[in-house]
Amino acid sequence: MAGVPRPAGEQSPLSLAWLTTAIAVFLTFGLAIWAQLIVGWQWTPPETSATTAGTVVISVAVLYLALLGAAAVLPAIAVAAPQLARKRDGVLAAALLVTALSAAGLIVGTMHFENGWPGTGGHHWSGQGMVPGGVAAFVWAATLSVTSYWAHPGALHAFPTTEVVWMATSPVAIVGMIGGATVAFRRLELPVRVARFELRCGQAAILGMGAFLLGAIAWLTDRTRRPASIPTNLFHVGSIDLIGAFAMGATLVVAYVAVRRGLASLRTD
Repeated sequence: MAGVPRPAGEQSPLSLAWLTTAIAVFLTFGLAIWAQLIVGWQWTPPETSATTAGTVVISVAVLYLALLGAAAVLPAIAVAAPQLARKRDGVLAAALLVTALSAAGLIVGTMHFENGWPGTGGHHWSGQGMVPGGVAAFVWAATLSVTSYWAHPGALHAFPTTEVVWMATSPVAIVGMIGGATVAFRRLELPVRVARFELRCGQAAILGMGAFLLGAIAWLTDRTRRPASIPTNLFHVGSIDLIGAFAMGATLVVAYVAVRRGLASLRTD
């Protein structure tokens, strides 16, 4: 019928669902790495070019992905609202509700625990303010669960009980957000032009994810000897960081395949 937007085919919603999951998992591990680097950055200059460049690249990539995400979510909300009113899709409504409640729970908990950010009290130096302390503290608290302390119960026992509880329960909120958003994209009947826009945003996000991963690799592979006056633990590379980088690489590949298949399906519809 003339004037009625043609809905996208079956493949593009599936591709968008996979893309959403991949980006969310990528950022869960990526932001944990960024939070660790920013704590070190708050206390002292990295003193090595690779770590300095990696931290700056990651910080720029985070801002880029945040702006891109805001641009991508608005058209999806604009489509979801009338679809809910028109079709009364219970599954879509439940998915959106789970996403919203999970996000609210994560935000409230993060705002409470960010007061314990270990970057507070760092010694001032010229580049210290690259990332606002409030932003860094928020990301740190949101990703507290991504830590190798789980493998060291003795060290974990020294943490405040409420913080350990938050570390154990915050992944529930993260999984709820990822799962709810994935199901929602799977259920949305996106017009072709909106589906194409979302996939193009995903294509642009892959560039940011690639830059983010390269920045992380620059730090992970930095073997420059640090001055003895610099506390080595601030930029220490742990096993959880290597696991995170591997997960980021895997989800980057998933995102690329999802975008490629989604755009290909729109060209053949």
